[in-house]
This record gives sequence, C-alpha cells and structure tokens, in this order.
Amino acid sequence: MHRSTSHSNSGAFSPNSNLNEDRSKISDLTERRRIQSRIVQRNYRKRLKRLLEDSERKRRASGTS
Repeated sequence: MHRSTSHSNSGAFSPNSNLNEDRSKISDLTERRRIQSRIVQRNYRKRLKRLLEDSERKRRASGTS
C-alpha cells in the first residue's frame, strides 16, 4: 500500500518524533532520503546557530564591538 506524502505535522515529520527511529521503518527510498535530508539540514542549522552564538559571546567577552 502506498504511503501518503502529505505535509502534515504527524508521523515522521512531527517535531516531537524520533526521526532516526521512524526513518528505519520506512521502506520507500525517496521518503527515507527526504527525511534524512531534513535531519541533516536541521542539524546543520543547529550547529551553525551554536557557532554564531559562541562567536558573538567571545566577541563580547573580548570587549570589541
């Protein structure tokens, strides 16, 4: 049976779900790749945000503006 690919906030796309666990249960390769891309992009944004915050904190601590 074909899985629906609606863009609702349920299932694997729910922000509160464990995406790694959900991804392993999906047999459709395209859907798995889409989920993996979302995970990678989210982690990249988190890492970038953290690096920018650390840089700003160091800049403030050094007393330069």
